[in-house]
Amino acid sequence: MSLSTEAYRAILQRLEARGLLKDTFRRSDDGLVTRNEVNKTIHASLSKDGKVNVFNLSLQLLLDPKELEKFMKEDDTLRSHTKVIHGYLVSDVFLSEIRQAMKAQLHSGGWLDLSQISNRHTIPLAEVRELCKDFATACEDLSSTIVYTGEYLASCQGRLRDELQKSTEPTSISRCVTFKQIPEAMAFDAWNRLATQGDLNGEFTGVKGNAVFIPHEYSHNKLANLKADVMRDGFLEFSRLKQYGLGKDAKDVLKREIPGIILLKDSAVMPTIIHLLDGAMEDVIQSNAWIDCTPLIPLVLTAEDVSRLLRILPVMGPSGSQVDIIDSFVVTKEFERICCRQVTEQLSKRVHFAAKNEENLSKGGHKGKAMHRTSMEEISNEILKIYPDIDKSLCKKLSRQMMPQVAQVLVELRASTHLNSFETDEEELQQQQQLGRFERLVLDEYHRFLLYQRGCSIFEDENVRTSLEKYLVRNNGVRIADLCALHQLYAASMDNESVSRESFEQLICWTEDGLTEQDREHVLAELPPEISQIARTLMDAASKGKNPTKFTTQLLQTSQSFKQLTLSDLDVPRKSALQEEILAHLKAQVAASTSPALTLHLAAIIFFQNVFHQSLHASGKYVPKILKQLVPKLQQNGQASEGEWLLELQQQILDHVKEQTAVDDALVDKVRSLALQV
Repeated sequence: MSLSTEAYRAILQRLEARGLLKDTFRRSDDGLVTRNEVNKTIHASLSKDGKVNVFNLSLQLLLDPKELEKFMKEDDTLRSHTKVIHGYLVSDVFLSEIRQAMKAQLHSGGWLDLSQISNRHTIPLAEVRELCKDFATACEDLSSTIVYTGEYLASCQGRLRDELQKSTEPTSISRCVTFKQIPEAMAFDAWNRLATQGDLNGEFTGVKGNAVFIPHEYSHNKLANLKADVMRDGFLEFSRLKQYGLGKDAKDVLKREIPGIILLKDSAVMPTIIHLLDGAMEDVIQSNAWIDCTPLIPLVLTAEDVSRLLRILPVMGPSGSQVDIIDSFVVTKEFERICCRQVTEQLSKRVHFAAKNEENLSKGGHKGKAMHRTSMEEISNEILKIYPDIDKSLCKKLSRQMMPQVAQVLVELRASTHLNSFETDEEELQQQQQLGRFERLVLDEYHRFLLYQRGCSIFEDENVRTSLEKYLVRNNGVRIADLCALHQLYAASMDNESVSRESFEQLICWTEDGLTEQDREHVLAELPPEISQIARTLMDAASKGKNPTKFTTQLLQTSQSFKQLTLSDLDVPRKSALQEEILAHLKAQVAASTSPALTLHLAAIIFFQNVFHQSLHASGKYVPKILKQLVPKLQQNGQASEGEWLLELQQQILDHVKEQTAVDDALVDKVRSLALQV
């Protein structure tokens, strides 16, 4: 006779109610196991390993982990010589062995890192601290995991004292750690004790890794050293003032001690640089040409510093109205006028040629269309033809500056040659094509966002996943919001019949270069009020780094209020095409990369897409987290060597940052080659 499952469970419930099963455990498969049997199993594991993983044992015996842990704490044969710690039942003998091993290691080495012992034995750090509290001294920093003996601390202090006593210039704690082989946490303690004793002939400044010892001898000569360095180099970065022992009054000291020095925002320069720039500017003004000032000035100067320097040159006084300052370039207005005239003449010839081909224009021939409008690219190409040696970045800026004037001349010229009569229908078609171009930009960026969002979901660590998602919204989300606003601005311009080639070129520049805060306010001010408010709300949501799902929901709701903008979902063919495009772009970047850190960053993202079949958008700071997720998967796929090379390169880069060690170029080339083969 066999019982049904329901009948069997009913019998068990009755037996439990009568207290007949108090010496047994009920398993998850409804089987029974005696407490004595469980006790034997636990004692066997303790005898073998010294500890028992509560969760693993509950899986083995098909028992409830909480019920099993409660039994371990209450059983008389266990609680007298064991304790439950962090999901483990640990025997006193096991803890005693760990304690003796720690004591021996401390005796031989002088110090211990408790975090390593905690990780090795899967014991909470607080419990490890408790094991050694009666035979070791903890570092003063409560967050430190280092413990040491008094003798070892005295030894560290002695080595530090010797190093600092013989120093004749500022000595950082990081230098002492590097060359004296002292653990960093120990160095902090020893350093602080030496600073408190106050018997060294010098001054301790800074804290933690920025701590520096400045000998009194060096401080006494700081002004002499400062003057010598400034006179030799011709400039001084304010970030270096601390190494000369100067404090808040540093700028006053500079003005008092070094006559003629010119103070800028982040640096100071000597008059010699002014004289050099002034002579160069005088030659430029006399020759009606242009000059890039970058080779003439220290590389440490910011764009703001360069601009200010140029404006205070003596030659710029009476002659300042003769030149324009564009970033680090100085261009005479006469050069701009001549250049604009020559470009206009060349483009006018092309307009006249187009006028002779009116039949091609009316039929919409490719050649005729190209002549109908003037782009910044055409102006830039003409400038390069006329002045082949001109700097390309300056050429681009000049073409943007000339655009309104050249376009106006050509519009008037077209009108005089009756070309405008052919523009109306084609202009409407062209405007629709241009609006479609903006829509494709928005849709393309939206699809990238969806693709990257799926990549973020791969990460098992919730904190990493959340951080990557916020980064995605604050970067790609902001760009989507900007592109939506630009799309609506062009659509509004079409409705108001205020579209011009110049305005379209400006919008295209914004899509390529991105919007500054000032640009965003300008765009929002130009939009109709109701659209402006919706666009601003979307921009704010992106800048705050909302959850990607919430952001996409808000984006889809918002797009319904926008004119002529439809967002479609990411289908499989589009996903494949987009991933191929992203992979090709990443490979081009890694092939051109000369930086080990950038090479590792790009390679990690390439391998991530290859292994998980999802794309990822992340900055370099996420590389360790990407590798933590990626390397185990590579090992599962039989690519353990690739994972090891990535980790090795990461370690070398970290060592280079911390200790200035060299990065193996061969390893960088190996990682780059692997990424290109994916």
